[in-house]
Amino acid sequence: MNKEKLDISLIITTYNEEKSIAKFCKSIIEQTFWPAQIVLVDSISKDDTVRIFRESLSCTDIELKVIEEKCNISQGRNLAIGNADFEKVAVTDAGVALVDNWLHEIYTGLEESDIVSGYYEYTGENLIQKSYKRLFYKPSERIDGATFNPSSRSLGLHKYAWEAVGGYDESFAIGEDTDFDIKMRKAGFSFLFKPSALVAWDVRDTFKALFLQHFRYSKWDARIGQNQTGHVIFITWFLVIMMSLILAPFTIIPLAGLFLISTAISVKKCGKFHIEDIAILNLCYMAKGIGYVFGKIFK
Repeated sequence: MNKEKLDISLIITTYNEEKSIAKFCKSIIEQTFWPAQIVLVDSISKDDTVRIFRESLSCTDIELKVIEEKCNISQGRNLAIGNADFEKVAVTDAGVALVDNWLHEIYTGLEESDIVSGYYEYTGENLIQKSYKRLFYKPSERIDGATFNPSSRSLGLHKYAWEAVGGYDESFAIGEDTDFDIKMRKAGFSFLFKPSALVAWDVRDTFKALFLQHFRYSKWDARIGQNQTGHVIFITWFLVIMMSLILAPFTIIPLAGLFLISTAISVKKCGKFHIEDIAILNLCYMAKGIGYVFGKIFK
């Protein structure tokens, strides 16, 4: 099987992705154009990630460069971009599925801009995933492309921009892509928002996974001093819930008030009352508050 290839390196990092890597590779094969090269940095997976990756793409003539080295995601991305042979680089994650014109949109965007900000969509069919999408997904038409900081799940860049800012901060295990975007904006590089460069991934499907996700993100926000004003709300949310549980029934009024506020927020976001939306909203806001407090304490 052969397709026209673009002079661009696609880079990904992996660790124990055997459950998702075949789906990701399928979305590469189905691209309207293929990358001339894929650079994969694997952090010494304990499963069959690398084998499945090689086998899944063996039907193509794409050059595969695989580097196996223990690293965090920032180190892995720097290693992958440093080993990319092309000036244009497309960055994504192995846990996503690429819409079939994704690479072409990234490539053409890099013809006119230093950085291309792709977009994303949430997928997943269980109750928690559907609720989370209703609450937190923002359609691309509501995004201000001039200020949007892209996730490295859907990003295009020139190597000169990466080199100029010193790459991803390798001390970051979470939130590294936002920090990277901010550095490139401060350096004066141009950003082009292309919502047609779309990737999709399944959001967390359990309450525990959602809690840990928001806890970790906010902990890193605290460590790097990001979004401090916004997190005051989440810290207050966490404190009201905790005090209500400790001092009940004396604090039933603020707890009831919090329930009414969360109901109003969820209905405004989703357009309809869903009890699971209220539960997930409170869970995520509380996780953000706890995470931010932990981040400040252990900064």
